Amino acid sequence: MCAVPSPEAGDGRPGHRAIEASIAAFARQREWLALLAGLLFVGWLLPPVVHWARSYEWVEALQFSAFAIVVPGLFVAGAPWRRLGLAGWAARLSAGRQRHREVGRVIALSAPAPLAWIAWRLPASVNAVVRSPWLVVLEAVSLLVVGAALWLECVESPPLVPRAVRPVRLATAGLVMWVDWSLAYMVGFSKANWYVAYRHVPGQGVSVIADQQLLALSMWLVAGIVIIPFVLAGLVRWLRGEEDPDEELRRMLRRQRYRPD
Repeated sequence: MCAVPSPEAGDGRPGHRAIEASIAAFARQREWLALLAGLLFVGWLLPPVVHWARSYEWVEALQFSAFAIVVPGLFVAGAPWRRLGLAGWAARLSAGRQRHREVGRVIALSAPAPLAWIAWRLPASVNAVVRSPWLVVLEAVSLLVVGAALWLECVESPPLVPRAVRPVRLATAGLVMWVDWSLAYMVGFSKANWYVAYRHVPGQGVSVIADQQLLALSMWLVAGIVIIPFVLAGLVRWLRGEEDPDEELRRMLRRQRYRPD
């Protein structure tokens, strides 16, 4: 086992400084995830991507998956609460969440995300977005909000920590992935044309069936690439019972770091 700096070594300050430095460095690295989330969010709303999404169902599915899963996940993982002036609020919210860890609260805050996914994947919704491009902005913002609420219940966003214990977090992530895959499955294996707003000319370009199958593949891949590694890593850590011996100290230092002046 590698030695861990003790906060009680000497006068205690070297250990504290080392851990505070590691926390600060880690926070700076995480903030790049939030920047990447912002770039992806804007990029999927700008030409030429937004025009491709109105021409091909599988591109629109990638756009949806980015707004529903990738962007909120990256933003939550790297949310710069201090730079946004919300560090004190986030610390207080985190403390309150640790006092109320009921599964019912996790469900109440996580459920809006898959419900919104279902609503935005209905044929009427997708057809409306294709015909009225301004609706994609409403779709993107609504998916970002509910997606952030979902990911805040699953991953750490210092100083915010998930409310639920690890098995509940893993089950939540697995269930929402199942919802995403089910939506993709229904379209990909359907013989009917779900999204009639897309024009498919026989003998030219991608056929209706091929476009819908590519749509299903796109949604499966994005959800799988993002959620499966998270679930597997969390499951391995839970089964092995590995806990960081310095985690409690780090949480104490985070609370001090984000304490409002």
